[in-house]
Amino acid sequence: CFFAVIFIIALMLIIFIPRPLIVIAQEIQIYKVKSFFWGFLATLTIAPFFMLLAISIIGITLIPLVFTLLLLAFILGYIASGKIIGDYILTKISRRQATSLAGETILGLMLLWLIGWIPYVGWLVKFFALTFGLGGVLLALFNRKHLPVAPPPPPVNEEPVQPVSE
Repeated sequence: CFFAVIFIIALMLIIFIPRPLIVIAQEIQIYKVKSFFWGFLATLTIAPFFMLLAISIIGITLIPLVFTLLLLAFILGYIASGKIIGDYILTKISRRQATSLAGETILGLMLLWLIGWIPYVGWLVKFFALTFGLGGVLLALFNRKHLPVAPPPPPVNEEPVQPVSE
């Protein structure tokens, strides 16, 4: 059931808004170690963060929103991890670089689902996929390239102003 939900969300992402999935996957591929440590650190701080939210009135009202956003971040990161795995497998099999986003993602998610059934190893692979994925989401959010600043407008009059003589 959980895999079906992930699969449907992945298909909707691929069809309607593929750009975030591609950006997150690129962040994970470029910053592998950084992505893992950000995801691991974020996973460790989930419980203390929710405890801090629970001690204030405004925080209590924000708990459902924060939980939903965190769940979406985990799901999006997991799908991006599946895309990376699918891309790796397809490039090794077909030996060409041009593959479809849908094919990569579906293959990667199916492999993650199948590997998840292997005793003693499956949960570890899923943990790494979720950790790398969450780190990739955080890196994509906070590692944005700074937009170029517009140059200042040119001065209106470059000639020195002469005092008016009467």
